[in-house]
Amino acid sequence: MPVEAPSEFIAPRARAGQSFVSAEGSTWRDLTTLAQVPGRSRANVNLKAFVDASGARDTRAPRVRVRAGVVTRGARAHIRWRLSDPSFSSASAIIELLVHDRAGRVVARRRIPAVAVGERGVWMPTAVWRPGRYSVRARAFDVAGRRQAAASRAELIVRAAKPTGSRSRVRS
Repeated sequence: MPVEAPSEFIAPRARAGQSFVSAEGSTWRDLTTLAQVPGRSRANVNLKAFVDASGARDTRAPRVRVRAGVVTRGARAHIRWRLSDPSFSSASAIIELLVHDRAGRVVARRRIPAVAVGERGVWMPTAVWRPGRYSVRARAFDVAGRRQAAASRAELIVRAAKPTGSRSRVRS
């Protein structure tokens, strides 16, 4: 059985309770608990199944929804996303997340591969941009070639950082 290990045996979204392995088929252990092998705490078992669904096929695109909020300049923004896909889908998709400034320029970009249907997450880029309003856009596409028609959008507001080390003077 293949183990997801894109780089040095690391699966970036692996969590306890997702992948179980067994040497003999009767005793199963959580893969993240096998600490004696370096990297196993962040690895996933990757098993894919293919079916013939009597003429059914993937005809609809996946959809990612996105939410943002308010962040102070220099802090990490929390951009939340969730993937959905209609029944009989490709079961996984690629998500593209973009942050645009008022002029429409892309100031941050993230591409997340192999996202499972129903999976959700948080992208936390550091808000190094000027204070103001930014547009977050998200789009999903799957291995069947279906692409979300319109990007999901949210607004991210970057506030100015509070000055540090300033002292107020008292006049007498």
